Amino acid sequence: MNVKRLAGIAALLSVSISLSAATSEDQPLAQQRFTAAEIASLVAASKPAQRRNRAMTDVIEPGSTMKPFTLAAALSSGKFTPTAPIIDTTGGHWFFQGHDIHDTHNYGLLTPTGVITKSSNVGAAKIAMQLDTGLMYDTFRAFGFGNST
Repeated sequence: MNVKRLAGIAALLSVSISLSAATSEDQPLAQQRFTAAEIASLVAASKPAQRRNRAMTDVIEPGSTMKPFTLAAALSSGKFTPTAPIIDTTGGHWFFQGHDIHDTHNYGLLTPTGVITKSSNVGAAKIAMQLDTGLMYDTFRAFGFGNST
């Protein structure tokens, strides 16, 4: 399989220690040595989006950060595996109790793994609604949500 990596981000926060962040762009330039003049030329030729520190500047919506924890609860419930059951996200919208839960695209039928890889709001909501609220609460607490820092 030929996979092209576009970018990667890692951010770790320890309240008692500090914030650590790393950004990796798909550019072999990071492994080369340059003179100051060459660096100035590269910076001048680059676009602002190529120079930003994604770990510090990009915003991840809270719903997207919660999906893995929802899927952890789903997998621990025994009702779900990474490949089953199939979640219907057809249309990219799900109207639930007066709320329009929507995805950026119509992803159709997704496995639980697909819900994560596509970051499907519809799929994550449909999975969450099949889980016991106590299990969801216990899972979030087990990951430290609601604890004092």
